Amino acid sequence: MLVKIVGNSLLKRVRITVWTLATLSTCAALVTLFAALAVDAEKKMSGSLRRLGANAVVYSDSEPSDGVTEPGSAGTSPKWETVKESAVRADAGVVVLQGRVGTLKGKPVAVITSDPKELSAMTPYWVVRGRRPASPGEGLAGKRAAAVFGIKEGSEWTIRWNRPSRESRTRITGVFESGDEDEDRIFLPVSSSTATAGAGAATAGMPPPLTSYALLSVPGGEKGIELLAERLDARHAGVAVKPLRQILHGEQKTLEKIKLLSAFALLAVLSLSSLGVSAAVLARVAERQQELALFQALGAKRRLIVLFLLYESAVLGTAGAAAGFLLGTFLAQGVTLRIFQVAVTPRLTSFLAALAVTVGVALLAGGAGARRALKVEPAIALRGE
Repeated sequence: MLVKIVGNSLLKRVRITVWTLATLSTCAALVTLFAALAVDAEKKMSGSLRRLGANAVVYSDSEPSDGVTEPGSAGTSPKWETVKESAVRADAGVVVLQGRVGTLKGKPVAVITSDPKELSAMTPYWVVRGRRPASPGEGLAGKRAAAVFGIKEGSEWTIRWNRPSRESRTRITGVFESGDEDEDRIFLPVSSSTATAGAGAATAGMPPPLTSYALLSVPGGEKGIELLAERLDARHAGVAVKPLRQILHGEQKTLEKIKLLSAFALLAVLSLSSLGVSAAVLARVAERQQELALFQALGAKRRLIVLFLLYESAVLGTAGAAAGFLLGTFLAQGVTLRIFQVAVTPRLTSFLAALAVTVGVALLAGGAGARRALKVEPAIALRGE
């Protein structure tokens, strides 16, 4: 009987019902959006930030930790294949770099070899004039190195090695700016297998590397880096892992600001939704004064009137939560794909959050309407005064 009365009441006042549902659905949609960002998208946003560069460096464990800026002694022969395998299992990006010293125009120059694709993925922030090298025989010069030696894009140079006494002919395809010490170096491409073959490996007439180290892009922040370090230690890889805390701090601050902004936006949404729904419920009560007065005149208890209005509000809140969840999931997909190029997965927690908030707002508004309805005097209302 109660269900039928509530259904007839909602259908009788379609305009107010539609307005209330629209307000509640909007509230539920935004709650779903922010819940998805908090529950699911935060991890994916962190992963998206990981595409911006390395957040950890790996070097030989025989080197002191304060020597990370020039990491890795070749004599310790770190197991770079083990490092790469462990990094892949941790869903981390990795590039192994090997350093040598050659001479160019009679002056010493630092030469770094690495897999070009892996290096490109780890250094997307480099500003490259020209293009990155893609095959053996090509190279990429840092801005300061290019200025010292007069290197320009498309020019060819001969790098001479002292041990053994050989040389490598290199065509510089681009000059890059990085804002760090890499601008003093020249980068040459080698295959991934060559880069991880070991410190004793030499390619294209190059001597064995003097230094070897790796850059990592590990998801999960410092906890993820610590977990990967433990795995490498357990596998006796002969390396140590050090987080780049300045980068990690920047990522953490960015995510915290996103969460804080979401919280303020959600608070504003709840406040405006409460006002909108309350206005709709009060308008419904004002239109139904005679109906509610008639209920009381026929013997309906005041408690029953309150339960009736709260039940009506709960029905609207549940319907609004269901519609808003679908809309909010669509919005979350659009926002995260547009900004972070990742997709979110619809979760039960997001729906439960939308349901709890929306029904709660509806019940608060229903309570305000019930309070006003109880102030109606049946005799006065039935006389039309």
